[in-house]
Amino acid sequence: MGVKKKIKIDPAKDASASSHDLVQLATSPKEEVRRSVAANRSISLKTLTTLAGDTDYSVRWMVLLNLSVSPNIVERLAGDPVEFIRREVARHRLVSSSTLDRLADDPILEVRKAVAANPKTEWSTLKRMAMSKSRVITRLVAKHPNLPSRDCLRELLDV
Repeated sequence: MGVKKKIKIDPAKDASASSHDLVQLATSPKEEVRRSVAANRSISLKTLTTLAGDTDYSVRWMVLLNLSVSPNIVERLAGDPVEFIRREVARHRLVSSSTLDRLADDPILEVRKAVAANPKTEWSTLKRMAMSKSRVITRLVAKHPNLPSRDCLRELLDV
């Protein structure tokens, strides 16, 4: 006779977890539980929105990576105090051009680089970024697919 082992499944990671369970787990004092809830694909948009304001950056990070994230949550996370979250917002598939325009003025170079490299960044934002003192930024702008022509960039930089 063998001994049967009970396998505990973390309900926060369980794709079949009920919405009610996930709401309850989202208020856990343990950030690893809240992080698992934020990564759960079955999470409601309301709970995901709540977790986007979590005090722990790793929970907010999981919210951004969740495939169920909404454009509104992505925009909200553009104001995150953590630089790498703002950088990933600038790279996100759901980021809006208006959010990219706002992030173009971010004090952190890595965030601005992500904006300059994003194909969704509009020409008006790129034009402003081309005036940057950073050579890295001007090079990224020069290679951007939304640049009307290389002559436009030369005109901007000669001004």
